[in-house]
Amino acid sequence: MNSIARVGLVVSLLLTLIAGSAWAAGKGPGPRPGWSASGWPKPAGHDTPVEGEFGFLRLLNPYADFDLLYEGSGADDDGLDDSNALAVSGVVGLDANVTDWLTLHGAVRTGNDHRESRIRLGGGNLDQNIDVSISRLGFTWAPEVPLADEFALAVGRQPLGLPVNELYSGTVYDEDLVVDGARARWDCGCGDDEDDPSLLYGVGVGGYKLARYNNNGTPAALSNGFNDETAHLLTANGYADWRATDIVRINPFINYSRYYDLENENGNQPSQLNNAQIVDHPEIIHAGLNTTVNVLGTPLTVSGEYINNLDADDEEQAWTAGVGLDLPACDRLHRVSVVYQDVEALSVVPGYTQDDHRTVRTGYEAWVLDANFNTTDWISYNLQGFFADPEDDALGDEWRVRFGIRARFP
Repeated sequence: MNSIARVGLVVSLLLTLIAGSAWAAGKGPGPRPGWSASGWPKPAGHDTPVEGEFGFLRLLNPYADFDLLYEGSGADDDGLDDSNALAVSGVVGLDANVTDWLTLHGAVRTGNDHRESRIRLGGGNLDQNIDVSISRLGFTWAPEVPLADEFALAVGRQPLGLPVNELYSGTVYDEDLVVDGARARWDCGCGDDEDDPSLLYGVGVGGYKLARYNNNGTPAALSNGFNDETAHLLTANGYADWRATDIVRINPFINYSRYYDLENENGNQPSQLNNAQIVDHPEIIHAGLNTTVNVLGTPLTVSGEYINNLDADDEEQAWTAGVGLDLPACDRLHRVSVVYQDVEALSVVPGYTQDDHRTVRTGYEAWVLDANFNTTDWISYNLQGFFADPEDDALGDEWRVRFGIRARFP
């Protein structure tokens, strides 16, 4: 049995064991709690741990995700062979509620750079070593402050944590992106029910360092720490989450991002589509809207985004539109969705945006198809398709299809 088969067998047995445990218990412990509408993890004191099936350590909240994926991709004419590969990814983490206002965070995951956690186990030029890196290390400080229902300061290595499109979040920033720095947020709520407000709103700011580009226009790999070749990023955001009626939920958001120090050691900017150069300090406005309507017990979500790089004179805009349907079956919701993307060459910064499409990071039109089926509270199956038409005439239409199994605890 070769190494790929051995790894696949071990992961399959692990998933089977977890699924069997969930079935035997009648249900798993449910989805991971403690996420606010802004996309931030809630600090200690705002989501008090409870004794339960896994409550033997009341102040410690362990979690883990494991994915087993099959991935196939190809293109009409991009000079690369079609590829097929198994891939795995995983993360194991622990949140420790030291006091009502201080939570410590730590997590490790597969992958060795700032935005790629999947490890491809085969497929020619997609082969990778199986590396592990630190994806979360730091703390959240959440004291009581005037004029805010919730305030939190997160320091250390962490996800970017900006509000996102609920149907597909990777157009501006990859969902695996991790950064070193600090961010603060202020959240408020209002409504007739103080414990379950109908309107949540808030603002946030952040400052980070992240990997800078190498000479070939790709981000530097990180291993277990950022090297000296780093860029810097400042962000600000605002959001609202309003349950207008019992059947309508409206969630607008806006993000502002400004980059610094993107030049490589020779003073060159990373190249993009058709040899265009990114501007000195990309300044990106990203506005979006998620709207969900409950139609006869079936939630229908419509999403849209508009992106503009204010520091570019041409090819500076992008937009997306999508629709998703949550289908009830077996006491669970299963989502299917489709998202259209139109991303101009200078609207986003490659290296920090999605890596789901086969080769394109910017300068393309695309469709993203997704179907997610939750068989238990622990196990879900996912089918995704990415179909892109690059603006560069030298590249042909490209596609990538993934089928995956995810085990999540708790």
